[in-house]
Amino acid sequence: MRHARSILLLPESTHNRSSPDAGADAQTSCQTLRQWQRLGGLCASCAHEGWLDRYQLERRYGAVRLSALQPLLRCTRCQSKGRNRFIIAAMARD
Repeated sequence: MRHARSILLLPESTHNRSSPDAGADAQTSCQTLRQWQRLGGLCASCAHEGWLDRYQLERRYGAVRLSALQPLLRCTRCQSKGRNRFIIAAMARD
């Protein structure tokens, strides 16, 4: 599935790993993401998506699960908080 900005989104079901927004297992954290994966947030109200620095999240929160951080997500466009979720996408290849 491709995003409007030509970002290739991961399919909803991959081998042992699925994206957190597709009902991922409870063990997904910044440390379990592959090096070529991007971590972002998706607003449930306005569908705005923003990309996060996963290494900064790891330094700040440690090895915490992404599902535990989801309630902390706040949209930078509409300021909504609550039902926002993480998204994972593949980085563009050079």
